[in-house]
Amino acid sequence: MIKLRKVVLLLLLVSPVFIFTYKIILDNQSFKKQPKERKLKIYWFIPDGFRADPIHFNVYKWATEGDLPNIKKMMEEGSYGYSIPQFPSHTPVNFATLLTGTYPDTHGISDGPIRLEGYPLKMAAIGGFKSTSKLVNPMWYDLEKSGERVALISVPGSTPPELDFGLTVKGRWGGWGFDFTSTLFQQNVSQLEELKSENLSRVFYTGPKLTQEIELKEAKGWVLADIETNKEDREVFLGAWGIAQYALLKWNHDRNQYSEAIVSTNKKKVLTTVSLGAWSDWIPVQLSFQTKNPYDVNKPTKMGWEQEISSVTVDTYFKARFVLGEKGKVRIRYIFDSLNESLVAPSALYDGLVKKHGPFVDFVDNFPPQLVFFPEDKEVFIEELEMSAESHRNLLADILASKQYSIVVQNIYSPNQMLTSRWWMGYLDPKSDRYYDITENERNKIWLEVKSMYKRMDEILGEALRRKDDDTYIVLSSDHGVIPLNYEVRLNNFFAKKGWLKYSWNEQKGQGEIDWSASKVVFLNMYHIFINPKGLGGVYKRASGPEYELLRNEVIETLKSLKGPKEEKVVYAIEKNEYGKRWRLPQDRIGDLIVAAQSGFHWVEDLTIDSKVFSRSKKSGYKQAVDPKSDDGLLTPFMVMGPNVKKGYQMPEYVNHIDQLPTIFKLLETGNYGKMEGAILSDILTNK
Repeated sequence: MIKLRKVVLLLLLVSPVFIFTYKIILDNQSFKKQPKERKLKIYWFIPDGFRADPIHFNVYKWATEGDLPNIKKMMEEGSYGYSIPQFPSHTPVNFATLLTGTYPDTHGISDGPIRLEGYPLKMAAIGGFKSTSKLVNPMWYDLEKSGERVALISVPGSTPPELDFGLTVKGRWGGWGFDFTSTLFQQNVSQLEELKSENLSRVFYTGPKLTQEIELKEAKGWVLADIETNKEDREVFLGAWGIAQYALLKWNHDRNQYSEAIVSTNKKKVLTTVSLGAWSDWIPVQLSFQTKNPYDVNKPTKMGWEQEISSVTVDTYFKARFVLGEKGKVRIRYIFDSLNESLVAPSALYDGLVKKHGPFVDFVDNFPPQLVFFPEDKEVFIEELEMSAESHRNLLADILASKQYSIVVQNIYSPNQMLTSRWWMGYLDPKSDRYYDITENERNKIWLEVKSMYKRMDEILGEALRRKDDDTYIVLSSDHGVIPLNYEVRLNNFFAKKGWLKYSWNEQKGQGEIDWSASKVVFLNMYHIFINPKGLGGVYKRASGPEYELLRNEVIETLKSLKGPKEEKVVYAIEKNEYGKRWRLPQDRIGDLIVAAQSGFHWVEDLTIDSKVFSRSKKSGYKQAVDPKSDDGLLTPFMVMGPNVKKGYQMPEYVNHIDQLPTIFKLLETGNYGKMEGAILSDILTNK
């Protein structure tokens, strides 16, 4: 159980919204009664970053070859094809589009971090992953109103929970519940090029630390039965989420490295022993979540004493991996149970339904990725991915077996994590500059690893196929594909060279700090350029007038002429916010300019001390800020089977994401599909 420390003070300090949310989470008495059994009407599986295209990631060909038997069954018994995402081709915008059937200028989700007038630009005023940021209701609102019982599994944009009678499991990045990110403990972090900037080791650049630097010290005070320390052993302190642990690193003379980590809280009792290259078991642990800490370095936080007395202690589990034991490179990874009472609504179902198979691994690695620096990271990544797939498959099986839900929507983030990581995409798509860096035999091995991930997703789909009846619809789609990343483009470095942006260098944090008042032009994730000839400091307000238009036009022409390292074009399209109708973006939630990159180029927000505009990245895949109609690698699958759906029918043309929900609601004959902005795909229907 989650234990509140200093309950009275906590309730006085936390906001009314949090108290209300917490009450909803913990009360739930009505949900303890077993509801009536329900038939499954629709299972919609939306794995994140699940690329499918006719040439390189032809999942339908793989299915007919026997690699994906459940997708093959859907091909035989339903209709299938390819779907085009919505710009800017990343998760929050496309989940909102898929699950509302409307364009971004209607549903309001323009990005992950969303800036608004009336707030400083340094701070994202609202988050695109929050359910409260949408301006229209998602599908589950209509379905629940019509009497359906809905279950949502790790669906971005579903939290804080919007269901009154259904099940919400975690959501993602919605700022709801006590969510503990994985942590890497790394010696000599400053030697890892891409972590020299502190923000690159934080969740989405501004959140909790993902990689923490550790210092090896002489082992002192260790009193462990049957274990002796020698002069070459070392100890490290491991601290994250309120943990205060020590690891005794045992030196192995034969291997010339540390080969064992003995973890303890007091140097007297062994908590777990982890061999180099191995995982520990799941170990009980108490973590601390500070309700008064937004865990965002760009947002003002409460005083330390307020954070301390408003912290919540959570009983959960961690699992440790001893990744690297070389001197100067020691690397230890902790992952935590991705679920607890606060991340399940109603919380009464956590013990009885969600916790059944033990600790849950929602997805592998994080964003920005941390398992990209050493060859050993790849093995850790694959192991975590397998845990993630197994967790999702087991949870889905239990939810379906409960027969309490007629609508189930599930997302898993791990496919995106694999295809955007260092180890795979760059060697699979010929558009990548890294494609010819390996042999065909090496490429075949990489394909086997990627196809293994696709098989894991196919197995999750199989859980629903095994439990469906003749009246059930099964749908498979994704938010976006993934394309090769050749160069990161630091537009703020470029703007600084032009004299439009002013900054100072913070040696301690390893990053540039913008002088907002002296800066006229700035790029902010994922595709926004903000402009004010009088400076961007203070509260942001959209500028206007001749001087503003002159500067905007100058920025447009300058970026259009920007060339890459091989003199190639970098900008695919750039539009003023009021003329950006081609992407149907909400004008009050975007920059003064919106800029789409050519395939292979990725806009990056951070400044670097070397002032380089173009640089290589450890990542080899991405998707953000590319017009999805410009590259087939951003396509996703769209498959549907069930009553009134043509069997064995391949859609001859690409469809659009916005068309999926109206079609699904038409099949269900429920919901306000007539008010949606997408088209019903009538060619897949047997009875139109």
